[in-house]
Amino acid sequence: SLFEANAASNLITESCDPDANIIFGASIREDLEDEIMITVQSNNIRRDMNSMSFVGMTICDDGIVAFGDSKGTIRDALGNSKEDTKRGNIQKVFKNNHYVLVTCNANTFFDESNFNINIENFMLDNINNYNNYFDFFEKLLCRISSNQLNFNNLYKFIIGSKDEFGYYVQHVDIINNQIIICKKFRDLQTYTMGNDYYTHLTYTFNFRLNQILLIQNEIKDKIENIIKDVDKFSSYNPVGLPVNVEIFQ
Repeated sequence: SLFEANAASNLITESCDPDANIIFGASIREDLEDEIMITVQSNNIRRDMNSMSFVGMTICDDGIVAFGDSKGTIRDALGNSKEDTKRGNIQKVFKNNHYVLVTCNANTFFDESNFNINIENFMLDNINNYNNYFDFFEKLLCRISSNQLNFNNLYKFIIGSKDEFGYYVQHVDIINNQIIICKKFRDLQTYTMGNDYYTHLTYTFNFRLNQILLIQNEIKDKIENIIKDVDKFSSYNPVGLPVNVEIFQ
């Protein structure tokens, strides 16, 4: 009945962001008899689009410096970007004793029950359980592929680790229920992904790549200064403070 449809709509509205635009419709299905069926579809999924983050790693003689901003962005139905203030600062740099990783692009996924899971929560809950990052990504893929709503989402990562030949970084993508692992890079330089403006500026970074502790502070200071400069002239800066930095040795 219309009464039940209104009750369902009110329940959904109360569970959503106050700024959400709720549109609902109702139809009658005789085969359901005394049951009702409710379907909810969102077109404002939280995610860090490729241009909406800045993360990366710098390979040094004595280790790897991983870094990332902490701003989350959402887009509304009209495509306008705004900060995800409800979610707050988003962790994008994670580390255990065997590898370090950074992430950008889609930063949520739906589980098998259609609950929205923040990618950083999955990282924090699982990264210390897997010494091998291949196993870690298999676990993540299993969760992502359990719901077809995630099928076209692109999840991007950079992995940093060490083998018998020294330190390296590797790009990893998850999309269309597949894990795509790229070759290892070992050159002493900075590897980034995310917002083009920030990634282009990293080519101007000039670090002493044999002093990892100094580089850690230099990277943090440079990125923070760039963010503050962009804040002055941009109507919306998709990259935000604080900048998180981790050392892997």
